[in-house]
Amino acid sequence: MRNVEAASFRRKFRELKKLPSRFSGGALVTKINALPHEVFEVLEYLYGPYKDLFGDFVFVDGKTTWERFFKTANGIITVYDFKGSTSIGYVGKITKRLTNDAEELRVMIERFLPSFSRIKKIEFKKDAKRKVLGNFMRTFGAVAILLDETRKHGGLLEGLVLYALLTDALLRIGIILNRQLIRSDSVIEKKLIFQLGRNNYYSEREIYKIAAKEGVITNTILREASILYEYRNRAVHRYFISDFEYSDLTRILNRYQRICKKLEGIIQRLEQKQMRAGVGMVKNIPSKLDIGHIKEITKAALRKIDSTRSYVDIPQRKVLFDEKY
Repeated sequence: MRNVEAASFRRKFRELKKLPSRFSGGALVTKINALPHEVFEVLEYLYGPYKDLFGDFVFVDGKTTWERFFKTANGIITVYDFKGSTSIGYVGKITKRLTNDAEELRVMIERFLPSFSRIKKIEFKKDAKRKVLGNFMRTFGAVAILLDETRKHGGLLEGLVLYALLTDALLRIGIILNRQLIRSDSVIEKKLIFQLGRNNYYSEREIYKIAAKEGVITNTILREASILYEYRNRAVHRYFISDFEYSDLTRILNRYQRICKKLEGIIQRLEQKQMRAGVGMVKNIPSKLDIGHIKEITKAALRKIDSTRSYVDIPQRKVLFDEKY
């Protein structure tokens, strides 16, 4: 949906920020042919974060998990989840014009949904270029998730690629932290964490050499990382024209895991130095993360895996007899 179309839609269907003074009705007018979480995400995209106007109420059951109110020239309609289906109802008196509004809303959402995945992907890519550090850091979470899946399903080749990526990323962070300590600043060289152009980036081999030259890693770690990266290239690029065996991967992955542990230890020590010195990027990281931050970090990592999927977090309502209340 173009910005002009979205603005026009918001003018036609204006979201209510508080419950109507006279609340009655609410019966079903029509159903939207889409899952509730998909419609919920579309409405968040159009209107911003969801606020449950019934947040202070206690419900007898959990048939309806969320509901948004919209005012038109002909009255008030609601979009809500009812037993796992997306419904449109009304508030007050139902009229033919209000019914037509509900149908127009249904059609608009159903037409918009097929293009929503493409919109999310475009916006994700724009965000990645605009916030390169955020893109870089959330990839650690994405790689952790993917490695966990790889271990479960035994994808050795994917595990090899992911560990090579992780090794490179840890070295980049190490270089950044070390340079900040030397300069006593928080500057991050963009070229270290994002490919700015076709040839405007540091390759993995360059990163290995820089990390060793600047004292982030020892020559022993450099040799091991270089050997493992050569195994990665043989498996990915030269499997047909070398003596490399797929069964070799188990042993190589164990070595990669050990070197990543060593690099994580180096990163921790550099972070501790920054904390003691009160310089660098570490001072801007919260010492404790609440559940909200953790959820956002997880969603950011999942979007790095597939930005087209829905990762909405619908607040839970208070339900009578629920053991949590």
